[in-house]
Amino acid sequence: MTTHETKGMENTQNTQESQVELRHRLTLPDIEEIQVYEHVKRAAGWWNASAMGKVVVQGADRLDLIHRLTTNNVRELRTGEGEQTVLLTDKARIIDVLTVLAREEDAVLLFSPGMQSRVLSWLDKYTIMDDFRPADVSESWGAIFVTGPYSPHILAEMTGEQVVLLPQFHWKKVTIGGVEATVLRYHTICEFSYILLYPADKHSDITEELHRYVQSMPEMNSTVFDILQIEAGQGAQGAEWTEAYNPLEAGLVRIVDFKKGCYIGQEVVARLDSYNKVKQHLVGFISDEAIPVGAEFSDATRLIGTITRSTFSSELQKYIALGYIRTQYANPGTTATAHYNGRDYILEIVKLPFTM
Repeated sequence: MTTHETKGMENTQNTQESQVELRHRLTLPDIEEIQVYEHVKRAAGWWNASAMGKVVVQGADRLDLIHRLTTNNVRELRTGEGEQTVLLTDKARIIDVLTVLAREEDAVLLFSPGMQSRVLSWLDKYTIMDDFRPADVSESWGAIFVTGPYSPHILAEMTGEQVVLLPQFHWKKVTIGGVEATVLRYHTICEFSYILLYPADKHSDITEELHRYVQSMPEMNSTVFDILQIEAGQGAQGAEWTEAYNPLEAGLVRIVDFKKGCYIGQEVVARLDSYNKVKQHLVGFISDEAIPVGAEFSDATRLIGTITRSTFSSELQKYIALGYIRTQYANPGTTATAHYNGRDYILEIVKLPFTM
């Protein structure tokens, strides 16, 4: 065997190994998942979101303490209302995004899966003389995520309650298949999005009712959900939401109240905003070839960005990705060259969201 032939085999093997690794680092749908995705975009679909963190907080200071620890104004929330807010470190790095629901006797906190210990320990750290008593109900509550242009109409048929005009992050009590539940209008990834909360031991009753509508609202798996979330430009814990980034970099300015006064990390956030010191931004990238997660951007002297999540968009018929890049390079309509495993990828920078 010649040296040329040996090198050729090695290159082929390296390419195959690279492709295998790439598949493991991308969210790529199969044919059935593409069919579900297309149905959700036209009508509706649901996804089992029971892994999300759920905490019920009692005590007279329940909203006040959350208000003082996070970026948004939640102190004045009334029963039936809700809001999203960001829990930050003292250096204004993202711990997680919380959804706060005000109820008559308590408050509910919803957040990313697996973040119960981190969120509760951070809240406990700043609970001094406050009447603030959290209880982790992640295992005893189930959650279903519902989305799509026809989702409010299907939910209305299921519950007998109109939810299409429910303001974002507001909620109401409903009954589904004889089970008492809460429907929350959520941050959308496909025209309308909702979360259903209910007792975990009634999960089979809830899903049985949902399966009655399978022709109009099929079940999604995590691959389909991730594609919709990436298309909508929404961050996720462990990818775009980590302690490597602050909320202004992560595109979470919509849930930062610059007039509310002090909270943990507020001085850093205010300084970044006032002096225009946001060094990088979450943007979208688009390509005709698969974009590897972890690919990096660099200029002549330093690292200037990285790809955080990637998938294939059936609607756009393009590979798309979320990632961070230095502010001076974050210009939609321009291109940037990412490097991964010895290869270069020329990507177009686009404004988020890709689609909705």
